[in-house]
Amino acid sequence: MTADLPLQALCEGSETERRLAARTIREAAAEQPVRLRGSLTRLVDALGDDQEPVRRDVANALFEVGVAEPTAVAPIVDPLVGALDDQVTAVRACVTRPLAELAAERPWQVRAAIPALVTPLDDVKSVRGNAAWALSSLAPFYPELLEPHADVLTRALLDDHHPVQVSVLRTMVPLERAYPGLLDVVSDRLRELVTAAADGVRQAACRLAAVTEQSWVDEALRERARADSHPLVRERARAAMAATATHTGPAVPESAFESATLGTWVAVRLSEKPGSGDDEGTAVARADCDATPFLVGETTSIVRDYAATDEAAMASHGVRREDFETCREWLVAPRFPPAGDRVAVHLHNPAADYGTILHQSTDGIDATYVDDGGCNDYHAADALALEPDRARLLAAAPGDCLAFELEGTSHDVRVTTAGYRNGRYRISGENRRRGYRITFRPFETEPMMAVFEEGCAFRARNVTLTAEK
Repeated sequence: MTADLPLQALCEGSETERRLAARTIREAAAEQPVRLRGSLTRLVDALGDDQEPVRRDVANALFEVGVAEPTAVAPIVDPLVGALDDQVTAVRACVTRPLAELAAERPWQVRAAIPALVTPLDDVKSVRGNAAWALSSLAPFYPELLEPHADVLTRALLDDHHPVQVSVLRTMVPLERAYPGLLDVVSDRLRELVTAAADGVRQAACRLAAVTEQSWVDEALRERARADSHPLVRERARAAMAATATHTGPAVPESAFESATLGTWVAVRLSEKPGSGDDEGTAVARADCDATPFLVGETTSIVRDYAATDEAAMASHGVRREDFETCREWLVAPRFPPAGDRVAVHLHNPAADYGTILHQSTDGIDATYVDDGGCNDYHAADALALEPDRARLLAAAPGDCLAFELEGTSHDVRVTTAGYRNGRYRISGENRRRGYRITFRPFETEPMMAVFEEGCAFRARNVTLTAEK
């Protein structure tokens, strides 16, 4: 597929030949980005070309590939990061976008680039917008890597570009949760953003304000919930107020493996399943899972590895390594829980009575489904922390019963379909006694809507699920 691309001319040709080759590759990428997938490791070498037009066209081609297929750029992260220092603005803008796209899909493959992505936050709009977006995808997983850059991130809240403001606000949510008080120095600026002109900024600012302990937050959220001109901002403010009052999880999807705490509801979207050759018990388990692409449950335990800092923590309490015969005996001393990286997150679904164990693998996160019939392994495309109502919706499968409230009135439906339609997840149900059907949109931007056949949409609340046995 790449045989007709002038890669040799790009790498070894004269100045004129390299410019023409770069232009041809840029045009090919615009028409069919997948053609370049097998040539990326050769293509990135041209980011070091001494001719500006060559670097610009090659960066543009990489932009097209990264937008069309983010995971394809995973092997060339380091060259892309190196190009962030290019003197040409167009080159920097083009290489930050694939990094941002990949961070949204596979954050663990971009974690080493965090320091390099912080630096462009004072670049031109196109560059800092992409960099801020990448950091917002990385923050829920690696707040400890972003914390050393807290000063730069808080200063970025002064940015006047709306997309940057939104991304930085989202980035600061997991940081403020992990390191309370980071936002104290920019409290006045955060208060301004709660009333910003752009509704997206106000939504993000309400969510961030809710995790702080500033004295003005409750009053500001009540005002947004009561009088904001945009319905989504009003709904976000209400959700933020409810989360503050009940200490529940976030109202919108957030990565769960690194951020979930005990009691957090998690939905795990499965991307691939094992092949044939399973025993009968495993086959039954998989059949149960096949009713929905999600495994859903409440976080019941979190297992951590041992960290280098554990030794200092134990020593500060008078527990010394030399008091134990072996290193292992010292590490497993029960007085101090491990403080290292998460090894596993355990979930339980009370309605369907099954468990899920999330654990890191070489290519992301794997999920093990466990019930009385046995266990089965899957690869997790996403692990999302959700508010309980959304999680219960995602756990629903055809035949289950959903009960909920719309505008203060109780309803119930029998689920008829649950799955993706045109790339969006939908759950449909029917109430035959009262003669209506309802479709739920659990991933819709707030509010989480239930849509009647005739087109009337309402906010669904107090969702409960009874799984079909």
